Amino acid sequence: AANLSTYLATRSRLDEVQDSVYDESYKTAVAAASLSRYLCENSSDLPASIVSRMLEVHDWPLLMVPLIEEPPWTRRRQVEQKVDDLTT
Repeated sequence: AANLSTYLATRSRLDEVQDSVYDESYKTAVAAASLSRYLCENSSDLPASIVSRMLEVHDWPLLMVPLIEEPPWTRRRQVEQKVDDLTT
């Protein structure tokens, strides 16, 4: 917790922008996972042309592989220590 508070107190504007980009990427991934789940659960209610397009044109199962390998619901953050912190 002390490392996190030190990081937050000393981060630059660029670090803040990068954190913002990571946060938005995370939110986008979670939204994509929710939409994918909804479409998969309700595929029986969708017209056959949409299901066919999902499977043949967009290769939906292959698009799900990154969500399975790197699930967005397991968020990981890294707080880097500066070289000066390691030597003292």
